[in-house]
Amino acid sequence: MSWKFLNAIFEFGAMPHLRKLCSNGVRGILKSTIPPYTPPAWTSIFTGVNPGKHGVYGFHDVRRISKGFKFSLASSLSVKYPRVFEMLSMHGLNSIVINVPLTYPLQAISPKKYIVVTDWAAPKIKAYPENILSKYKELMRRPPHIWFSSKISDDEYVNMLVENLQLEGNALYDLIKNFDWDLFIIVFSELDWIQHRFPELQFGRGLNKVARIFNIIDEYIKKLHENSEVIFVVSDHGFKFYKYVVQVNAVLRDYGLLTVTNKPKITPFVEETRLHLLPKPLQNKIVKYGLRILRKLLSKEITVDYARSKAFMIENGSWGIYCVSKNACEEVYKILSKIPYIKRIYYSQDIYWGPYVSYAPDLICVPREDSWCSNEINELISYNHVDHHKDGIFIAYGDDLLKNVGIGNISVYDIVPTILTCLGLPLPHDTDGKSLNVFYDQSPTLIKRMNYSEKYRIFRIKLHS
Repeated sequence: MSWKFLNAIFEFGAMPHLRKLCSNGVRGILKSTIPPYTPPAWTSIFTGVNPGKHGVYGFHDVRRISKGFKFSLASSLSVKYPRVFEMLSMHGLNSIVINVPLTYPLQAISPKKYIVVTDWAAPKIKAYPENILSKYKELMRRPPHIWFSSKISDDEYVNMLVENLQLEGNALYDLIKNFDWDLFIIVFSELDWIQHRFPELQFGRGLNKVARIFNIIDEYIKKLHENSEVIFVVSDHGFKFYKYVVQVNAVLRDYGLLTVTNKPKITPFVEETRLHLLPKPLQNKIVKYGLRILRKLLSKEITVDYARSKAFMIENGSWGIYCVSKNACEEVYKILSKIPYIKRIYYSQDIYWGPYVSYAPDLICVPREDSWCSNEINELISYNHVDHHKDGIFIAYGDDLLKNVGIGNISVYDIVPTILTCLGLPLPHDTDGKSLNVFYDQSPTLIKRMNYSEKYRIFRIKLHS
């Protein structure tokens, strides 16, 4: 969410409580990661370090092997650095964590002084401790994240989001009110999905369609504020309208660096027919015995043949290109540097630092302010697109915090140090952020440091032993 969009929401009359916090609290522009992409951005917000230290670059883990690359879905096992609720747990403090990306499987999260409900992208919504599963069944429902589905009307989709948020209400209110917690974290993915679904929102149009969603979330924020001493509201990125889209894989294809193949369009079919909502045994039976028929009925789509390609972008929004060799990297660099809609090409080591830079894409293409880079393969340049932007929001409110103050640009890496300072806890010895100057008491204090990552590393070794 961007400040432009949030101010439009306020002007429309929605989210009155957040508007009050914003007017009376601390405001800033939260600069996202490069790229401004959900997995690395949220993981940086909750660790306080760059992707080179936490190891997350997208929804997939990509590892180089002797004959190309190995792909797998990212998970909690992909996160190589402790997140803030794990840091608090090391001090015996309690957290409640709802819908934070990459919290599945729960076994990889250490040590367990908290309640966790995994995020929407998990293979299955799980919770710790397990009794939460039975007590709060409303939180175990998979939210309607298929914003891209053409089989659902706009009104139907909004109603699905509203219904899901309302069903979660009683459970969330009970957790907020009746559990002993020091830190409560909840990620509202609905705000991301509706901005993808309704591009017109970026122009201030169609707010009446989704105002109910804003106001339900505003009630949750109000309840959290009433039960906490300090509240932070942050977005992992903003949104923006882009006039031009560089379809990077199409460029690589035309230069002979990427090979394509035709495959049946299975995944959209499964999503749009809601096959994934059927009982698992029935899903397996349909897939096992009906796949041959489906392949004949479904349309073809062009996909990347990764085994035969020299360079490719895997995920839309990642801006990252993997290359099979140094020579391929140099060739891609030269080609993309000539495209006027791309501002700059970075080698991964130019913008990331830490032990997991080798997990990063080889090249990161950063588009111009009016442009976007996608992994599509349809045409070299397309037009008129809404997607993520580097500028998000930061709002902080509390009795001991400054009032009605703008602090300009801040980093995603600054959130964890600021939370730890609020709680009087040591900062990570190798954090990439700083504690923000949001407190009334600005007198100099000795900043304590702690090696959280070493304790985390020991836990991971025990986990795999």
